[in-house]
Amino acid sequence: MKRTGYFPTRMLLVAVLLAAGCAAPFSEGIKSQVNESITLDQVAANQKAYQGTLVMWSGVILSTLPREKGTVIEILERPYDSQKRPRDVDTTRGRFLARYNGFLDPAVFCQGRDITVAGRISGSESAKIGEYAYTYPVVELQEYRLWPVEMQRMYPAYPIYPFYDPWWWYY
Repeated sequence: MKRTGYFPTRMLLVAVLLAAGCAAPFSEGIKSQVNESITLDQVAANQKAYQGTLVMWSGVILSTLPREKGTVIEILERPYDSQKRPRDVDTTRGRFLARYNGFLDPAVFCQGRDITVAGRISGSESAKIGEYAYTYPVVELQEYRLWPVEMQRMYPAYPIYPFYDPWWWYY
């Protein structure tokens, strides 16, 4: 019995799934316009020179505050990797605010989540961190990517039943 069309259908399905898995988190229009050489510390030093510039920054969410005319996310900046995901390092250039024209739920956009944002620099806001007066650069969000939480696997420090496991010495 000869099946016709069975193999090409499977190959098409595999190709579609692979393409969906490799989808970029940001649109090509945004990626082509973003100036990746502009860093947060450059903007913090001279905000008027970078007003209206499209930037892409990543980091960890510190707080999310819904307001009457949108949502403001306070982000601790961290450098990103080749996928634009924030790296888990202790390096930062400071904090910034990402302003979204709409509602973002603080239960989803909660403290500790990784996020990458792309948007235009629109100014600054001053606030206090403890007793320190801090000036935040503000980015008007055009696109964002809230990264899924990565689960860490926990392995036992020693084998539970070493006499029944032939590889107990490997642990």
